[in-house]
Amino acid sequence: MEPATPTSAVASPPADPPKDPPAKTLPENIEVLLHVTRHLLGYGRRLVDTIRQRAAAPGFNAIAACFGTSNLSTILAHLNRGLLRCAALERDLLARAAAGRDIPYIERRPRAHETTPDARAPRRRNRPPPPPRPRNNRPCHPPADH
Repeated sequence: MEPATPTSAVASPPADPPKDPPAKTLPENIEVLLHVTRHLLGYGRRLVDTIRQRAAAPGFNAIAACFGTSNLSTILAHLNRGLLRCAALERDLLARAAAGRDIPYIERRPRAHETTPDARAPRRRNRPPPPPRPRNNRPCHPPADH
């Protein structure tokens, strides 16, 4: 009996997967605007979470003062509206990028009075300063009646 010669079936390495199609690059100005938009979305979401957590904290009025109200539902409504608008802007920018339409950068035209060197110098007033306004000397709390 002859020894069995191993039939070496050398497995060939697996074929390389097909290459991914090249990624489309975003137009330059849209890329910058998307970057800013995504940062605003992240900041807004963190702010909503922070306000929900700190609404019952004693220092909440310091945060609420920036919104002009201490009503939590009003503050959250303003923030959520801003988040929705920012998300809509992101969708619009992505749609423009998919269509290949970049947003043009428009150079600011100098105003006629800004072109002269004298216009850059601070203007001096020939008028005297206004008189000081009378101070309100009312106490914060009226005296209690006994």
